[in-house]
Amino acid sequence: MGDLAPELAGQLAAAAHEPTRREVDPAQLNERLRARAARSPHAWEVVTLDQPGGYDRLIFHKPAPKPNSPSLLITTGIHGNEPSGPLACLDLLSSPSLKDCEVVLIPMVNPVGLSQGKRGNGRNVDLNRDFLLTSSDEARNLAAFYRAIGKFTAAISPHEDWERYEGEGGQGAYIYEMNRDGGPVAIDEIRGALEKSGMPRNRLAEIDGLAAEDGVIRRGGLQSEVPGADGLVGYLHNKQAETSLLREVGVTDLAYIVETPSYMELGRRVKAHTAVVEALAERISDPSFRPAREARNFDLQAAAGPGRLSTVGLPRPLCGEHNAGIYTLPLDIDRSPVKDILGPEQVADGRKAFEAFKALARRASGDGGGISAAGGREACR
Repeated sequence: MGDLAPELAGQLAAAAHEPTRREVDPAQLNERLRARAARSPHAWEVVTLDQPGGYDRLIFHKPAPKPNSPSLLITTGIHGNEPSGPLACLDLLSSPSLKDCEVVLIPMVNPVGLSQGKRGNGRNVDLNRDFLLTSSDEARNLAAFYRAIGKFTAAISPHEDWERYEGEGGQGAYIYEMNRDGGPVAIDEIRGALEKSGMPRNRLAEIDGLAAEDGVIRRGGLQSEVPGADGLVGYLHNKQAETSLLREVGVTDLAYIVETPSYMELGRRVKAHTAVVEALAERISDPSFRPAREARNFDLQAAAGPGRLSTVGLPRPLCGEHNAGIYTLPLDIDRSPVKDILGPEQVADGRKAFEAFKALARRASGDGGGISAAGGREACR
């Protein structure tokens, strides 16, 4: 277990030095998004969820065109140095590919990060590692919104990857596919859309430390057991991502994350993300795709309204303030408001993760302290 401290410190250090790139002004993009929605052939509703850093965090809702319409959740801009997803939303608001779907579109999950061109939010919290314990306002409010909107046919989140993968076939986009119920998928359509957009596909057998096949990393159901020391960092990493929350609270059984290479030209990345979202929308609009459901047509204003989750009583992180903002490590789930929205198995899972990490931290530091972002010892009192 003593090997965990340098492993974790290395991952934290690498993420902390991820390049910054400011290519989006959130206030200007919000103006453009509102204008596009107003001119769109689709009847978009729009509300402001909250205002981190003074920027409106907009949610666009296209109601179901008819009963039993499929539904698609699109979220992007969770990392502020990945601008292509938010910019793709400009075209998606008018895309004819969305005409047969109910759609919820969240263009900028992290507007403060986008304004500064950095991965984390204004406090350097990586929001995509904060959806289980919701220590940030952005993750907390969005998690509460997700609980209010019911179940979607599918979800997709455009991302970018700053890493350059060495080896033949290592340059290009790749896809995470989370298929919890083993039902029909849309991976062939998404891969085809990447190809048609001119975006190459990463064909390595291992991407981001995970097994991949023809550019796809497949993730099934949620893990129910806390792994041993060798797998704990990855376990904690994945359990706090946005897609894990979507599955935990029943928003969807089918989710995709599409990662385009940040080193490629911005317009090329935007084109690829637009194409894959359109391909997914068209695939789920096929009546044979998944069994029809009665359309929800939920009240967007009510779902995005205040008072859905108490913000008091959040415990401090186990060690340091969010460990440089890259990983929010397990907290005592019994002291967190998130406990109220999880089932018994998830609560038990959270308790096991917390206890396992405390034991691991004591073993790694040798004196009962925790593991700091720099890999040193920091007492957790």
